[in-house]
Amino acid sequence: MAPHGGRGDTAWGGPGPRERLYDASADELEVRRIRHWLVDLAGRWWPGATTGERDAFAIVAAELLANVVRHAPGRVRAALLDAGNGTCVVAVADQNPVGPAQRSAEPGEAESGLGLLLVQELSTAWGWHPVIGGKVVWAHLSMSGGEQMPA
Repeated sequence: MAPHGGRGDTAWGGPGPRERLYDASADELEVRRIRHWLVDLAGRWWPGATTGERDAFAIVAAELLANVVRHAPGRVRAALLDAGNGTCVVAVADQNPVGPAQRSAEPGEAESGLGLLLVQELSTAWGWHPVIGGKVVWAHLSMSGGEQMPA
C-alpha cells in the first residue's frame, strides 16, 4: 500500500502540523520501503537537521520496524508526526498485542535483542501502548532545522 496523509490521530502521540502514515504488510521488503520512506520524509521536513539527528532518526526507525518483522507478522502501520518545537514522533503499529521486552546490555550477552536500548538512548522519550488489534511503539526525537512549508 502507499503512504497517505492525515491529521490529529492522538493514538500516535497527538496532533501536529504535519502527519503522514504508511500501511503495508510486515515483511522485510515492505519494512525496508517504509524505513526509506520515513528517512526521506524526515529529510524533507527537517532539511537543516544535524547529521547526528538524521542518524539517530534512521537508527530508531530501523529498530522499531525490525521488531515488527521479528515479532509481529501481519500488517504494519508507520507514522511520522511533526510535533512542533523541533520534535518529531516516529510510531510503528503492529498486530501483536504483547509489549516490547527491553533487555539489559551485560558484557558477554547476545549481540541481538538490544534494539530498544538504542531507541532509549537516541530518543528523548519512547514507549508503547495497546490499541485494538495490536500495539503502537513510538519514539520522540529532536529534529532541528525544520521549515515552515506545507506537508
